[in-house]
Amino acid sequence: MRTSDVRRPTSDVVGMIAVVLAVMLALAGCPRAQPVKQQAAGLDATAMAVEVARAHGQTQALTADVIILVKPPKQDTTTFKLNVWCAADGRTRILASKFDVDFCSALIAADGTLAAFLPRARVMVHADPKAPVDGARPPPVWLADLHLLSAELSDGPMPMRGPYITGAKADVFTCPSGPDLVAELEIDPETWFVRTKRLLRTDGALAATCTYDRYRAFDECHRATRMRLAIPDDATETTFVLKQLSALPMITEETMRFTMPDGMREVPMQEFLDRMGE
Repeated sequence: MRTSDVRRPTSDVVGMIAVVLAVMLALAGCPRAQPVKQQAAGLDATAMAVEVARAHGQTQALTADVIILVKPPKQDTTTFKLNVWCAADGRTRILASKFDVDFCSALIAADGTLAAFLPRARVMVHADPKAPVDGARPPPVWLADLHLLSAELSDGPMPMRGPYITGAKADVFTCPSGPDLVAELEIDPETWFVRTKRLLRTDGALAATCTYDRYRAFDECHRATRMRLAIPDDATETTFVLKQLSALPMITEETMRFTMPDGMREVPMQEFLDRMGE
């Protein structure tokens, strides 16, 4: 996943899916619900990671409501809403709406395979997240990591797999965030909550910065209710507002059931993306 590849399209709807959804996924950057494991090296950082994991709390099954505010330079803010259901087996169901009108419904399998439809355009898609979009170009970066959507909600902002390495300051440590990025986390030493997460490419260049604040308790978990995303050379202001999160022992099969409505036409991924703005 290369966060540098993310660009905000002009269409509000496409911009929300290709940036807001995708970047959120990418920033999770780790497999879900994996316990923090002690590492042979960097024991101080690993001990910090254990405290961070304990402070945030984890859950394998959940429901969540997320508001996304996207403000391009010199334009009005566009507001989107995501309803998210995450099952313990790794499946994630998403309902995206704008102005209380649903415009995309999707189910992501544990392996990242996507099934989605657009109710207004009456089209649907089934996608292999690793397959080229049109036979030549690689898939959108958000699609390739779409199955990681639930990691930030279920595990918190810290990737749950090390090694964890002590940073330049006492309250900073680093760890992998997917195959191509490193997460540098700054921790509040009084609460063990993550203040900021800087995503660095393998060459050390900054890919994105997430700032977390207004933490509150959701059942047994603590999550930031505001996350601000900043991408270098992009002046768009993107804010994620977590309105609700419920940790559950399980999500019922009825809730996770995903049925394509009658009359939907199967289209290639590129056409599906193009028609999101309708």
